Amino acid sequence: MKYTKNLFEQHPSQLLKEPWYHQRFDGCPLLISYIGEAQARKETRKRDNHFTLQLSFFENERTDWYMYQPDIDRVTGNFIRLTTEKPDDCTRILSDWQEDEIRFYDKCIELKKTDLTQRTDQQLKHFFLDLNEIYLNRLTSSSLIDGFALGSDRIVAEMIQKKVGEQKLGGSFTEYFSALTAPVHLSFINDVEIEILQVAQKVQKKPGLKRAFLREDPDEISRELKKNPSIQHAIQSLQDKFFWSKNNYVHDNRLDTAHFIREIQEILRQHTDILGHIEKIKNTPIQNRKEKEKLFKKLEIDGTLKALIRLNEDFTYWQDERKKATYWGTHYLGVLLEEIGKRTGYTVDEIKYFTPSEVHHVFEKKDWHAELAARKKGCVIHWDETRFEVLSGAKYQKFKKDFRGHTDYAHLTELKGLTACLGKVQGTVKRVLSATEVGKVEKGDILVAVMTRPDYIVAMKKAAAIVTNEGGITSHAAIVSRELKIPCVIGTKIATNALHDGDLIEVDADNGIIRILKRASQ
Repeated sequence: MKYTKNLFEQHPSQLLKEPWYHQRFDGCPLLISYIGEAQARKETRKRDNHFTLQLSFFENERTDWYMYQPDIDRVTGNFIRLTTEKPDDCTRILSDWQEDEIRFYDKCIELKKTDLTQRTDQQLKHFFLDLNEIYLNRLTSSSLIDGFALGSDRIVAEMIQKKVGEQKLGGSFTEYFSALTAPVHLSFINDVEIEILQVAQKVQKKPGLKRAFLREDPDEISRELKKNPSIQHAIQSLQDKFFWSKNNYVHDNRLDTAHFIREIQEILRQHTDILGHIEKIKNTPIQNRKEKEKLFKKLEIDGTLKALIRLNEDFTYWQDERKKATYWGTHYLGVLLEEIGKRTGYTVDEIKYFTPSEVHHVFEKKDWHAELAARKKGCVIHWDETRFEVLSGAKYQKFKKDFRGHTDYAHLTELKGLTACLGKVQGTVKRVLSATEVGKVEKGDILVAVMTRPDYIVAMKKAAAIVTNEGGITSHAAIVSRELKIPCVIGTKIATNALHDGDLIEVDADNGIIRILKRASQ
């Protein structure tokens, strides 16, 4: 993608006034730009489902990402038309990216086996450029995934509500909606959890090893594991397979065996019914599918609505597969950047403030340290269909002020959103704006976030309920809340702005309402 000066000035009214879909999560310019550039790419496989405008702000290793709402609406509309005209085509579209997915994982494995220290600078540069292109190709389906997943939820909700009203059946709309949009595939987080539980079950059957795990003495655990080589190998296998599973769009959190030992210790301390928990995780998608089949008959759902519900199931799976790929990307790009940084005098942290098409600059004589330092303090990237621009320093501060403005929510008493999981609870608000803040959530708190991600899971398991600004029926918050069976309201748009730590609220997910009972400042 081509860097263009004054690109911000070419779309002034659209950038400041047009409607945007907002997401926030941990992110840096390099890793987020792969998604941004992939969203914008035009290619035949996309069938005109690319994004035309995007913005992403970066501060404190977090990103506020804004996708142009008309782009989301257009992609959603295209899929709705396709489900009406050729429903079978919808389920085959993302198979067009299967070869690119294989190439991406093959390239990562090749990198894993490569001794980068033996490569010349030129070879190292070309290795990065190859991985860069392969990764972008793998991610170009993102505009289809995000465009449909983020735009279809309310349309599907309206269609289900209409169908429930026509049938004049008992039960609330939210109950039907929650059941009809429940996931029918295991996520990669489920896969990790199941395998950890299976190893914990093996530890539980060895009294000496179990005692060592519960005492939390590393030396004793090491001695006992040596007596049980098969279990020691199983723990090493967990690390080999899932070391990347807590990465994000900033950090390569390479998990070691000690991490998985701690996970097993926590399971043993909680006296978990391990076999029962494994069966519950495995059976939940199966039960969800059975319940849907019953409701299809009960509500006489067919045609476009049924096709959209099925398509949402596929997109939930595709979203999860993309997330896995981006976590691999964080790791293997990080491996390359470490070696590049050693040779060029840049830290990995600095290089992450380049965009993908700028990284090659580190091999040039120009000094980029000052620009990268300015970007780290705060910057914004704007992508259109073929170009991008980065603003930092004073220009960034002015644009941020003009873009965000200010709204006073002090007198607000109620928020509304879309129900992801039923229930009604009261609790204290804990806003989580980054994975670094998950530790402040305590048992019974209400987790409030722009959106949730896999690295929020520790906080989600403690929360009494979840409330998000964004996210659709295939979002991480929607999926996990159903697995945990805790109330969840998504798509409020303003929760993190209107609610503050310490506020007492009621989450009435049965009706998609959040009531503010007492402000922390009162």
